[in-house]
Amino acid sequence: MSSKKKVEGFMPSRKITMIDIDSSNLNAYGWKDDVLQVEFRNGKKAQYDDVPEEVWEAFQAADSKGSFFYNEIRMGGYAWKYVR
Repeated sequence: MSSKKKVEGFMPSRKITMIDIDSSNLNAYGWKDDVLQVEFRNGKKAQYDDVPEEVWEAFQAADSKGSFFYNEIRMGGYAWKYVR
């Protein structure tokens, strides 16, 4: 994958159904139309673009959502932006 790309500024959030989670880093996560949205413990939300369904399924199946998110999504080169 290419290097991480952050879109500047806050963007309006797409309507994505969120799943609450008990994680040290994440409050909730959701996926729709290849867009992964996460809500962090600090209340910020971010959307990651072009996340394929296979990665979404692996994320859901991961024992540690926080570790999977960091290693496979955050460090995976997906373009992302903070959303409201």
